[in-house]
Amino acid sequence: MSTLLTTGNPKIEKGLEFGYLPFILHLAPADLSGFETCPKRTIGCSAACLNTAGRGVGEGVFEVVLTVTVTAKLADKTVFLVEVGQAGIFRIMNVPEEQVEPLIAVACPNILFPYARETVSDAVTRAGFSPIVLQPVNFESMYMARMQEQQAPAETLQ
Repeated sequence: MSTLLTTGNPKIEKGLEFGYLPFILHLAPADLSGFETCPKRTIGCSAACLNTAGRGVGEGVFEVVLTVTVTAKLADKTVFLVEVGQAGIFRIMNVPEEQVEPLIAVACPNILFPYARETVSDAVTRAGFSPIVLQPVNFESMYMARMQEQQAPAETLQ
């Protein structure tokens, strides 16, 4: 049985706990090119999509899944598609209720993203293509944008 990795932050009040155990939930590489691509097999990444989901699995324990889908095209033909579901089990204890959602939506994906980025690069390289290195993602701005979108319809109803 693995133990959760714990992190310490001196700025956080004593008694708060935050630990995690990362794992790959699913990996789905697909080389759709056959023999029709160039011999060097260097293709530009044309699309990368991110999705996050979190759910409680016990008292103060949450599973968070960051799904990264990368699709590369050459002209109009899809050359390869890689989907990685990088998951983590997070223990969040003694944290005020209003701070749990931002932790799950921002901090957890920030921890999982480097693992997902490495898995995507490794899968693409093992398929014979040049590695894809995903750029850093600002999950905080994504979370804030989602919060603003959710508040906008509520304000129009008033």
